[in-house]
Amino acid sequence: MAIKYFTYKDIDKTKWDACVINAHNSLIYVHSFYLDNCTNKNWDALILNDYEAVLPITFRKKIGIKYLYQPAFLQQAGIFSANVLSKELINEFILLLMSKFKFAEINFNYATEVYNTKLLNVTNKNNFIISLHKNIGALFFSCNDNFKKNVKRASNNFFEYIQSDNVEEAIFFYKDLYHKKMHSLTSTDYKALILNATYLQKQNNLIIRNIYYNNIKYATIVLLKYNNRLYNVASSVTIDGRKLRANYFLFYKVMEEFSNQNLILDFEGSDIDGIASFYQSMNPINQHYFFVKYNNLPWYIKFFKR
Repeated sequence: MAIKYFTYKDIDKTKWDACVINAHNSLIYVHSFYLDNCTNKNWDALILNDYEAVLPITFRKKIGIKYLYQPAFLQQAGIFSANVLSKELINEFILLLMSKFKFAEINFNYATEVYNTKLLNVTNKNNFIISLHKNIGALFFSCNDNFKKNVKRASNNFFEYIQSDNVEEAIFFYKDLYHKKMHSLTSTDYKALILNATYLQKQNNLIIRNIYYNNIKYATIVLLKYNNRLYNVASSVTIDGRKLRANYFLFYKVMEEFSNQNLILDFEGSDIDGIASFYQSMNPINQHYFFVKYNNLPWYIKFFKR
């Protein structure tokens, strides 16, 4: 078996996407269109044999040094393959990656298990998911008492649950509410999200839902649909909406709309205590992914990413 490094121009996108689509751990984030938009086509790859397994390489350069980073709105990368890989083969991928790049802060997907070593610092990250195959009654019954209480309170507010097709409006609503808390996100990052959402919208794989009352929008959610997974890539609620429990009503209505279907609602996080507590109130499974960091730079430039 041979793992080789491919630069962007040498990657066969057809074979790449076929590998991702057929992977046992397939996720939307590593489709070539998604990577292209998130990185402005600035990614390379490690590929096993004839695209039997693939690992996208997202990199930047600082003071002449290339390093690995995790693009915004691209939660999980790592290795993707039709079959589950052995620990030994996963280790081969990692060692080759480390030989090419001396610094990394990247996320490996839930199925690419990696462990702390002398060379790797690995942290488990939260990612909550719910299977929507049951009816709404069963889904709601499994939620905790706090969620049920807040949905019932929100139901007294005469909210409207409304479909939208306006990608930019939904994403800029999110940006306007949270940009002060998320300083690392740039206008380029939001543009990439809009490009990915628009691409999926053309394939009828984008879902935007809003909560209104008296023509005022209190909450919104942008879901990317890929295979049987709905990715909560941007959900937001105003301060007044939070007081009125609009976020509880929104997620209840999403579960209701897509219940009794072979779908997974992927919350895309979170490690922020308040958000994690909200997601946990819906009784999800925590499908951990892995934050991987290493720094093998010479001692005199180890500070460069501080």
